[in-house]
Amino acid sequence: MPESLLPSRDVGLKAHGMKKRLAFADRTRSIVQAATVVFAEHGFERTTTKQLALAAKVSPALLYEHFPSKEALYRAVLRQLIKDQDALLATLAVRRPGEEPDGATGLIVMLHSYFSACVLTNARDRNVTAHRLLLRSLASDGTYARLLYRRSLRNNVNGLATALDGARTHGQITGEAFSAPTAAAFIEHVGSMLLSTHLSDKPIALYTETGNELVKKAVFFCGRGLGLANETISRIYELRGL
Repeated sequence: MPESLLPSRDVGLKAHGMKKRLAFADRTRSIVQAATVVFAEHGFERTTTKQLALAAKVSPALLYEHFPSKEALYRAVLRQLIKDQDALLATLAVRRPGEEPDGATGLIVMLHSYFSACVLTNARDRNVTAHRLLLRSLASDGTYARLLYRRSLRNNVNGLATALDGARTHGQITGEAFSAPTAAAFIEHVGSMLLSTHLSDKPIALYTETGNELVKKAVFFCGRGLGLANETISRIYELRGL
């Protein structure tokens, strides 16, 4: 009999009321996906092994076959979220300030692209669970938040420092000087809260502006905070068509 006419293993299992057993790697991915939602809802400390097993639809014994501890599973969740974040940032094309030859221009282009990603991205395209896990981490153990902040700083601090130094050297920045790590943290805080209030199709915060106009206000807010003049920011907006 031709192989194509033979009953498949799946059909045989279904006929006997049995479910197909997932391959080990597929089951591992399934557990990580389910655990992400549970950790985002309850936080690391309040999440139990029973909750994780129930969400993943496996027994606690099978859960331990894949992950020897809750901590190991949590680390696997964080590693996957980092990969997802990298993929998302690649699609959003968030600019780094060091990519522009002029310090002030680099700062404004970076602020505009970052806040656009926080405000304008369609809610359906965001990893809502990942951001909720970040917020939960901030309110509890801080592990995931600390990992993201350190990683973001490592990836962006050199370009930001170059832009800040260049802008100050050319007289584009005046007033109190900010270190690159502190400036990066303040910028991230504004963007993170903008994103938090735009996780659904209807923004939570009662901003007067929406869309591109809200992005522009955030850029001016942070740009002025860094020491750039209104005229400088407006000029860059006009020249770059932002």
